[in-house]
Amino acid sequence: MSLPRVFVITGANKGIGYGIVKGLAEKLQTAIIYLTARNEKLGKESLDKLIKELGDNRHSDIRFHQLDITDRTSCENFASYLKKEHSGLDVLVNNAGFAFKLWKVKELNYGRALQNAASEPPEKQARVTIGINYNGTKQVSNILFPLIRGGGRVVNVSSSEGVIAGRYSDEIIARLTSPSLTVADIDKFTCDYMKACIEDKRRENGFPNSAYKVSKAAVIALTFIQAKELKTRNILVNACHPGYVNTDMTSHYGLLTIEEGADTPIYLATLEGNGPTGKFFYKRKEIDWNVPFVSS
Repeated sequence: MSLPRVFVITGANKGIGYGIVKGLAEKLQTAIIYLTARNEKLGKESLDKLIKELGDNRHSDIRFHQLDITDRTSCENFASYLKKEHSGLDVLVNNAGFAFKLWKVKELNYGRALQNAASEPPEKQARVTIGINYNGTKQVSNILFPLIRGGGRVVNVSSSEGVIAGRYSDEIIARLTSPSLTVADIDKFTCDYMKACIEDKRRENGFPNSAYKVSKAAVIALTFIQAKELKTRNILVNACHPGYVNTDMTSHYGLLTIEEGADTPIYLATLEGNGPTGKFFYKRKEIDWNVPFVSS
């Protein structure tokens, strides 16, 4: 008898991650799904809430484990647990992410308008955002990848904000789209941006102002490299834009429900064996990250 497949969802105590766990538990029969979160208390509360929500619609075993993707010890402890408990895992959904509060509502005489709400210095926004979204994703991937069984799946939840067309200099775009791109090249891309933040020369050096855009572009670029590295093990690796979802991260201005935002990550996490790899998706369709994004 085959062993149940093991799914790991990072940053899953709320928002899209929570929706991914819920959707997988409804869709899959007899899988083991790990809802992971940095905060153990909040994670366990989310697990209890989800099990009650699902009721008889839950067809898989949902478990909680603490995981902070920016903490190497936390990642290694989780890897050791997975190896001991299950001899590995089958699907990793890198959903954990962070954005400074970008918008707030300003009340005006003629109505309401959105205005920028991030007051932190640019270098702090860059350090924190890239540290979680790119460096954290890279770290947890590097630690868990050796445990992913052949035929597994990796999904990196990115964003349309990671699209590079029209947002960077021609030189930077050429570097990011080079067939010989390496992880060291992506590291340099993020470091150059952080340096530009400190010097207050983001635009002059060919970058957008937004650290979130840079972090999500780095995640998409990383996906392409990971797909090449894991191809020999028949592991499919893809990135996706979940859509503009109504979550805390979007200050609840998103137009999509959490269930709608979770749809494409779930689709990629359960791809058939001959599915695509090294691609960027939105609404289950491949899109080009070097073409201006148009929502549909």
